[in-house]
Amino acid sequence: MVRRICIGLLFSLSLSIDAQTHRIGGGLSFASVNSYNTGETGNPGFSIHYWHSLNRAGTIHLVPSLSVYNPYKLKTGYMVLTNYMFQGDLNLQYTVYNQGTVGIVAFGGVNAIQLISDYKPTVVTGDETLENRSDRYVGGNLGAGLELYMSPKWDLNVSAKYVLSEYSQVVIGVQAAYYFIKRRRAYRR
Repeated sequence: MVRRICIGLLFSLSLSIDAQTHRIGGGLSFASVNSYNTGETGNPGFSIHYWHSLNRAGTIHLVPSLSVYNPYKLKTGYMVLTNYMFQGDLNLQYTVYNQGTVGIVAFGGVNAIQLISDYKPTVVTGDETLENRSDRYVGGNLGAGLELYMSPKWDLNVSAKYVLSEYSQVVIGVQAAYYFIKRRRAYRR
């Protein structure tokens, strides 16, 4: 399932329906903590985003993204539990407002979460209650963000989204985005 999502995200990067490659960005994601296999999910996440413009005005974008979260590790005298979380999104983003150096965007789309829990007993007693676990969930997400102008080729993006899934959570993201064309030209109406 995760492979299919990654392949879908990569495929969407190569779309050429009268659109232009707009920008690429990377940064940090901070998700609300969920319990998983008696542990938690880790923070922060490292994310990469790609904006593919769907109209000439540059107000509608297809935005695939992938986030890999820092593992959560629990060590006791009897075991080591490590939880991993990966998130993939495919969002449609619309620029609601753009004035000078600030843009406000709204977005929504599909979200996929992969959770992996690696359990290693340090002392084997035969009565272990935990085991390795792996789960995948598909859901949706809704969010909004600010695009703050830094230079003709760079923006700072701050966003918040709510993931609707078996493991629902709020995710705050901060990314630096690099424009392949100058921002002023991309936002001309």
